[in-house]
Amino acid sequence: MIAKEEKKKIIHFRPVFYLFLSLMVGIIFARKIYSGDLFYIILSISLFVILFFVCFYRKKFLALILCFVTFLVGNGVFYLAANPYYNLPMYETNVVVEGRVTDSIDDSGYAKTVVLENVSINGQNTKNIYLTITNVVGTIEAGQRLTFLGNVERQKLFELGSFSSYCVRQNIGYKASANYSDIVFVPGEKQLDEKIRESLRQTLFQNMDEDNASLAYAVLTGDKSYIDEYTYSFYKSTGIVHLLTVSGLHVGILIAFLAYVFKLLKLKGWINFLITALLLLCYNFICGFAPSVMRASIMGLCLLLSIILGKQRDGLVSLGVAGFLITLINPLYVFDSGFLMSFFCLALIIILYRPIFRVLNKILPKWASSYISLSLCSQIAILPYLASFFQKINFLAFFVNLIVVPLFSFVFILLLVLTIISTILKFLGPTLYLSNLTFTFLTSIAKFYIDPIAMISLYPIDESITVTMSLIIFTVSDFLMLKWKVKAIILSVLSGVLIVVISLASVPFKNADSQIFYISSYGNMICLRSKNGQSLIVGESLNKERFLRYEKIKNVDFLLMTSEPSTSGENAGYGEKSVLSYEDYASVDGERILDKNQINIIGDFAIRSIYSDGKVLATKIDFDGISIFFTNVGDLSYNETMIEPLLDESVDVAFVYHNIWLCSKVDAKVKVTEMHSSIANYSWEEQGNMQFNKNLVLRSVD
Repeated sequence: MIAKEEKKKIIHFRPVFYLFLSLMVGIIFARKIYSGDLFYIILSISLFVILFFVCFYRKKFLALILCFVTFLVGNGVFYLAANPYYNLPMYETNVVVEGRVTDSIDDSGYAKTVVLENVSINGQNTKNIYLTITNVVGTIEAGQRLTFLGNVERQKLFELGSFSSYCVRQNIGYKASANYSDIVFVPGEKQLDEKIRESLRQTLFQNMDEDNASLAYAVLTGDKSYIDEYTYSFYKSTGIVHLLTVSGLHVGILIAFLAYVFKLLKLKGWINFLITALLLLCYNFICGFAPSVMRASIMGLCLLLSIILGKQRDGLVSLGVAGFLITLINPLYVFDSGFLMSFFCLALIIILYRPIFRVLNKILPKWASSYISLSLCSQIAILPYLASFFQKINFLAFFVNLIVVPLFSFVFILLLVLTIISTILKFLGPTLYLSNLTFTFLTSIAKFYIDPIAMISLYPIDESITVTMSLIIFTVSDFLMLKWKVKAIILSVLSGVLIVVISLASVPFKNADSQIFYISSYGNMICLRSKNGQSLIVGESLNKERFLRYEKIKNVDFLLMTSEPSTSGENAGYGEKSVLSYEDYASVDGERILDKNQINIIGDFAIRSIYSDGKVLATKIDFDGISIFFTNVGDLSYNETMIEPLLDESVDVAFVYHNIWLCSKVDAKVKVTEMHSSIANYSWEEQGNMQFNKNLVLRSVD
């Protein structure tokens, strides 16, 4: 009896990969779903409806159940990993902090920042602290233990759509600042990994030019703190900054080099695997077990293991296994920019390489088609992340990478070998002169291709756009085994969806009601939007541009300077139509001078500020029947009598910044501070960036 012919496969199923994809989406979507974001709820339901019909057609009900379960597990593990950060205690007064200085020390010129581990606050053990030390007059070294009395703030995991990867990698829960003279230092010992990194750094800086040594140290360890901003800007603007961040490219080059050496030594099988695993473990140890390095290492070992066991090598399976293992270590790593770029870059190469290669191979030699296909897949994969993290892309980046990446393979191996040899045998240090020349050449290429005309501004790409683009790429790939006529229909539908999604994501939100935004961290500012659509920004924050992008505010009507204006042009770039100031002279082209201590009617806003010594102490703003009190001055206690006229008037919302004592002075329905305070209604430390509507209902904009 002839068995029934099986249905032709439609999708190349890779259970491990698709299960990890479900787990990752569950983790990423968790925060939005449980906050009641309707868009993400609908998107999640839509994805599972599509999956249901595919599994129903193929009668793969177990796959459907497993994907659904791993999605829910992803939701759960997100909160298990995030809650230790959200539930950290908050402190209203100064606390006693003790901790050990790690080798994560950065010198910004006016201050030094360090990461403290083994921390205790008022005798209670807690997470690490990111500490800014001002007025440094002595040395700060890894291993030292320090004690100081000061205020600590909770470090936020998410802010205006961005994730604090650095804080998760370093297990940072708080941030603080202290004057060097107020800190007690006690000598201590460096840990093994710190000693190794210090030896490598000394070897490089003793035998190479300072700029090249800082680049070389970043290439080997991923630590970019020694690179000056001027040099770093070349690599960033040219689109080759990924060379300075240890990732899959570096690990891939290392594995390929080891495979070549083992082939020469005729080492095979388990000996090859075990030596490679040991060396990769050592390299991860030196790099601080960065997520992207772990991902590449696990993938490489999976591929080697498949060769030993005689199994067919499968990139997606290896990628899924690596993803699962990293997620078990820390579920929050799936938000890490380096991990995401590395993961999707490799996934796209696996999925899209063959279709692109087939097209290019018709007009180009095989070697050229292969290399260009790899580079093109990589550039497409990292585009959403360049848009989200850098907001700009160099149009020439694709061509620069075609030149630089093959050269970098030689540069990296040469640097790695010479550095290890020179660290062990100090007298061979001059051999690093060869590496010095190669980095000089790399920097020259970066400078040559840094053309402002080729720079294209990008807006952060919404997750819905990324998902739709991923479905389009999957449709084009060989993993969807349908006739091209059917694929063409699917692509037409998805392209239409993509156009709609891009339109919805890029069109500025037209507010029909009054809006009040409070944006703190690295400054202090408010943004007011009237029901007529006019907008006013008061104060300054380094997060200003990120906030405007996040809220899709294309233009700012008025920008009120609350301190002495800087040089012309520094306040440009936000689309503001008019810059307002209380200065006696115009320092910005087109600046409008307001009358001091008087009510100024500016569009929909009535503004009255108390001005003194080149800065605004406090401002009262009325619009749409709402009264706002705002100050971004750290200490107003010496100017209380000056601002009494404003304190005598009742307001709806008072933003008092660090002046917690003002909460008992100002007559306001809602009182907001930066620091945690039991006498305030809200604080940035607890609620993060905030939005109030006309009825003073709070919404988080993190």
